Amino acid sequence: MIDHVGEVAGALGAAFLAVLSALGWCPAAIADVPASAVSDAAGGMDDAQPCDELAAFTCSTLRVPIDHDGEVAGSFDLAVAVSDNDQAPGGVLLFLAGGPGQAGVATAPRVVERYLDPLVLEHFRLVMFDQRGTGAAAIDCGPLQAAVGGSDYLTPPRRAVEECGEHLDGQRDFLSTADTVGDIELLRRALGAEEMVIDGVSYGTFTAAHYALAYPHRVAALVLDSVVPQDGFDPFARTEMSAAARVLADACADARCSSDPVAELARLVGDGTVAGPALIEMLAVSSLSSVEPSMTGVIDALADAGDGDVDGLRRLLAQATSVGLPAWQLSAGLHLATICTDQRFPWGDSSTPLHQRQPALDEALAGLRLADIAPFDVATAGSLLAIAGCRYWPESRPARFAEHTVIAAPTLIVVGEHDLFTPLEWAQQELEHLANGRLVVVPGGGHGAQASSDPAARDAVTDFLISGGRHPIDG
Repeated sequence: MIDHVGEVAGALGAAFLAVLSALGWCPAAIADVPASAVSDAAGGMDDAQPCDELAAFTCSTLRVPIDHDGEVAGSFDLAVAVSDNDQAPGGVLLFLAGGPGQAGVATAPRVVERYLDPLVLEHFRLVMFDQRGTGAAAIDCGPLQAAVGGSDYLTPPRRAVEECGEHLDGQRDFLSTADTVGDIELLRRALGAEEMVIDGVSYGTFTAAHYALAYPHRVAALVLDSVVPQDGFDPFARTEMSAAARVLADACADARCSSDPVAELARLVGDGTVAGPALIEMLAVSSLSSVEPSMTGVIDALADAGDGDVDGLRRLLAQATSVGLPAWQLSAGLHLATICTDQRFPWGDSSTPLHQRQPALDEALAGLRLADIAPFDVATAGSLLAIAGCRYWPESRPARFAEHTVIAAPTLIVVGEHDLFTPLEWAQQELEHLANGRLVVVPGGGHGAQASSDPAARDAVTDFLISGGRHPIDG
């Protein structure tokens, strides 16, 4: 799920899990990941120098093995930015960007400006890094990047997916979140920190949660902003589709509009005026805290379309898109590689032979209930990026996550009520996995709650972090 820090150019409920199981979806095949499994190959960080566009930060390089099990030779050089207040009383605060595929170091100035209160920046030593395959050394699959940019939803061309997978070849097995979890552990050691506080945004929450599960004694506290649940997400996007109806109805009530945006959206999808994936993309991008989570422009465009004028909607579709993002900002290749190896699908995981995937997908699509995907349709569900892309992603090793499912560290979840990248329902789902968790919802807020114009999430995060995760939060 895209973080979009920059401007855009508990367990699964029993019923939901039963539905996914019937469609062939299952939680990740898991294996415990003890600290001893992580290579000791990396030492300190090299090439330290002042960061070009980030005052009072030092930029360095951390070398990590491509394979933490040590069976495959090779390494990645990861760019790291660390604030210079090395005596900060709160210790290390690791901020994780999302995507997956988003650069970390390049977004640090915006994180400092919009996400974190000055009190937090004084209290902690802020660390950001480019996860493997991102940033200046990003995986750049040209045709795939041009087609979908940083999108979570747009349908990727089959050949672009196949070419990207072929291009990555031997790296394909080592681009999962589980691999990044190993990198984070080496980063912690290089920083000399006994434990860290971690603040993750969007897919960064998935990474943060799985690090906390693999290394529970190394995490002092967690902030999960705009949550991707640790169990994974439904590749048919049923939660996001139903959330779109909820958010549009809520926004329409606030605006006292006279038309029905949900019915109009269903009509546009049904008659083929606009492709379903493009509409979901538009809604999600509009829900960014930095764009228009009030959805006023979307509602107006849908009302005009209902009167026969689709020009405004087409302009909004062209503006509210993640297409055009360069690979250094958000790598489409890394994005797809990670999702395909992290998540589970109707055909199983990324090790399933390609010829077995389509029959399983067809069976799952035939079992979809229209009530679960309204106001969208089956064609939309089957053509979203996660399904259409991973259907053709070459066979690769699936992610291996820790067996534990309960996070022990004090955890604060913040989410915008109108977030359609990572909807409120996902945050409520993740809350069930927290031994000591709180949820703060920003009314009418969007994706990236800490950057919202409403200070509720940012203030809650500040109180939580400064108090060491002990401050009671109501939400």
